[in-house]
Amino acid sequence: HISATPLHPKVREAITDYVQRDGFGNPLSQHRIGDSAVEALEDARAKVAQLINAKPQEIVFTSGGTESNNHAIKGVAFAKAKKGKHIVSTSIEHQSVARTLRVLMKMGYQVTAVPVDKYGLVNPADVERAIQEDTVLISIMHANNEIGTIQPISAIGRIAKERNVLLHTDAVASGGNIPIDVEELGVDLLSIAANQFYGPSGVGALYIRQKTAIVPLIDGGTQESNRRAGTQNMLGIIGMGKAAELARLEMPQRTQHLLMLKKAMIERLKTIDEVYINGHPDMCLPGLLSFSVEYV
Repeated sequence: HISATPLHPKVREAITDYVQRDGFGNPLSQHRIGDSAVEALEDARAKVAQLINAKPQEIVFTSGGTESNNHAIKGVAFAKAKKGKHIVSTSIEHQSVARTLRVLMKMGYQVTAVPVDKYGLVNPADVERAIQEDTVLISIMHANNEIGTIQPISAIGRIAKERNVLLHTDAVASGGNIPIDVEELGVDLLSIAANQFYGPSGVGALYIRQKTAIVPLIDGGTQESNRRAGTQNMLGIIGMGKAAELARLEMPQRTQHLLMLKKAMIERLKTIDEVYINGHPDMCLPGLLSFSVEYV
């Protein structure tokens, strides 16, 4: 379930209903069928925005978390290249962030990887020390997909704002699983993926705060307000919108259930010699438990 969750029955129902309503229209088509597609597209966009307390126009639909991370990092790096070519990140990012940064380094960008403590937690003071005059972006994941530790993004957001540096967070592991408020976090860009909260695979979203300078990675039509060309994956987007709506409504119940399972598993693991729990004991995803076994 960390890699991908099954479809929520109500998500499957929403996709099926759209198909059965002859939902084949292209949102760019200027006729009644296209108008119907636009209505469905914008309804889903509003639901995804509501999940993270964003404005609908700040949501760009993508093919998933990997594209969202690539778009955020490369898009800002290219848009801000005249200001500088320095990026601050961490040593524990997902490959879709780490490999994107490696590509940029081959293009002349400099990346500072901030370390983490024994719980996998970033110290905001280390992030502040890493910022340089030519720093254009900070990219730090919201929650780690391996051990579940949740990072102090709000504190880092305040630092980024004071230093006039854009902040991106990869929230693929946390989006739809724990409460997220882009205003409280103080982020300028945030990545999520539908298949992490009982939506379909192959669809994600990138939150881009209004007036954030970013270059599109895909050229073509005027879709997504000229920020991401290509005909929208309507079935995936319909599913993501429904999944976002359900995540917002069902999150308290889901969290309570997951924490009960997690607590029971930890209690049993602690009875085994030389088994160690990884990640932060409190600031951790409710549905992820990581442990190590001595000598293995």
